[in-house]
Amino acid sequence: MRAGIVFPLCLMFLAAGAAAQAYKWTDAQGKVHFSDSPPPDRKADKLSIKPAVPENPEAVARSRDWKSQLEESRVRQHQEQKREAAEQNKRQAAENRCQSARRSLDTLKRERPVYRFNKDGQKEYLEDKDRAAEVQRAQDRVDANCR
Repeated sequence: MRAGIVFPLCLMFLAAGAAAQAYKWTDAQGKVHFSDSPPPDRKADKLSIKPAVPENPEAVARSRDWKSQLEESRVRQHQEQKREAAEQNKRQAAENRCQSARRSLDTLKRERPVYRFNKDGQKEYLEDKDRAAEVQRAQDRVDANCR
């Protein structure tokens, strides 16, 4: 029987210890003060402060998990955008190489004279005997860059 009385009393004391005590009083100038001990020279109102405990700890954990998932999603989305931009740049560079190779081939297949500028900035004309080899090299570049 004693054990039946002692256990509820222990629980009551534990619950009382979980709540902190605070005191509120007003000084002579009318300023309100709060402290964890009463003032020695005046009357103070005793306040009971209970620690903030979430009603549902699982909901708090899910909330944190949701926020981390959102942040991870943003990071993944940013990485995906960077990857897509890099792929687009690669495709554009490949398209530019293809167009350049086709222009060169078209220029070489025309009947008019073809020339290039040498390192001194002067025109050098392609002779007819070299034209076939140059057309083949241009065709190889088209085959390699255009799909």
